[in-house]
Amino acid sequence: MKVELARHTHNAPDLVASAARTCTGAHAQFSTPADLQKRIVPGTFNAGHHTLFEYPDFVFVLTGISRRLVWLLHDHPYYNSSQQSQRWVTASRSYHVPYFEDNGSTALYKECAELMFNTYSILVGLLEPVTYAAVEARFPNRREGQLTAAATRYAQEVARYILPLAAHTNLYHKVSAVTIMRLWRVSQEGECAKEFGLLASKMLGYAEQITPLIFDSIGPPNDPIPMPILKDDVVWWDVDAAASYIEGSGAPETLVDTLTNIRKKEDVRDALQVYSISKRHRLLAMWNLSYAKVLSHTADSQDQRHRTIPGCRPNLVSILDLDQPAYIIPTLLKAAGAEAALSLYKRTMESVWASMRLLSANAERDDTAYLLPNAFPVPLLSNGTVADHLHKWRLRLCLNAQEEIWRVTKQEVAQSGIPADLVGPPCRLRYLRGIKPYCPEGPRFCGKKVWKGSIDETDRSI
Repeated sequence: MKVELARHTHNAPDLVASAARTCTGAHAQFSTPADLQKRIVPGTFNAGHHTLFEYPDFVFVLTGISRRLVWLLHDHPYYNSSQQSQRWVTASRSYHVPYFEDNGSTALYKECAELMFNTYSILVGLLEPVTYAAVEARFPNRREGQLTAAATRYAQEVARYILPLAAHTNLYHKVSAVTIMRLWRVSQEGECAKEFGLLASKMLGYAEQITPLIFDSIGPPNDPIPMPILKDDVVWWDVDAAASYIEGSGAPETLVDTLTNIRKKEDVRDALQVYSISKRHRLLAMWNLSYAKVLSHTADSQDQRHRTIPGCRPNLVSILDLDQPAYIIPTLLKAAGAEAALSLYKRTMESVWASMRLLSANAERDDTAYLLPNAFPVPLLSNGTVADHLHKWRLRLCLNAQEEIWRVTKQEVAQSGIPADLVGPPCRLRYLRGIKPYCPEGPRFCGKKVWKGSIDETDRSI
């Protein structure tokens, strides 16, 4: 793990103290004497006025951290991240290895991780002929080099389901001072405690070194929270079904009428998406949609990036059943021509669970869970306003979105009770209003004229 500080707010104590003085002063304050900073900063923090500590920002470059840890970093709304994509970037053979007391456990762990990376490479090769045919059907006029590159990318998108959550990733991660404190405070509560604790310590160490006054009152991390383990007689996953699942609440007729009127007046060409600020759209924040879902870990990692739609997710260790493999099977693996890839995928999953069973005999269950594949199903409850869902649906109904999250988004819309023409991808909304070009993506056009039909009529394998 490598943590580097790329940018930060200068003179953070002065900024915090000046903002606090502006609240109670006749004029805006732009500077505060050092002696007042020493009194105001800890005083406001200890009194709970933590919005002041949102002003100082820290931008970190994180390299070589596990995707399992990133899943936890993104499970709250107060951050911004730009993360390396497993869809666009070929996975490198780099992964987190927990500390084990005995060399045998370390060797077993690495052997299993290597198997998963080997399978990934083989799956890409097996799937490329299938994805090439699908890409060629979508883009009949493209050159062979372009088709080959696209086929590889789509094959990687599916093959990545077999990769372990231990796989390393790189990202830019921006957080405020108070978020650093909160991450430090909860870093030891649940899963990934060792890796999470190390990351939080490094981030806090950088921040404290630059502006110690801000972090003087932080206190120690919270104690671990005991996590229940799934009981042997509870069966929550059927591998034969092996698909994403969703069940949601519907929208009232008054909401549909309101959204219809808004759509008539808004400019669908506007990419800024002012749903959360515009008074015209504010009515859409009066209705909430709730969904119970089961997504693969990799699809949920996409879903949770919509930070204004919070989800309640379990500790992975608490739902890990070492006796019963649980994983999502991507749609493409069920397609004609992918039989060998599907067979290899299933065999590797059986081997992964067998390795985890052996490893758990001498290792902590939390360390074993790093070998869970991206395909591991995550059950969750999500809830958000219609306005927030509209923003998500606009992005995820485009065929450029990852296939599983696209399919789940279709289910969300269907169960919302809102007519599909009111919430379709940008090209559909532009088409209905006669705005050309219908697709705003330019060279990233997905290759299908989705705008000619509703999302209910659209399907895909890649």
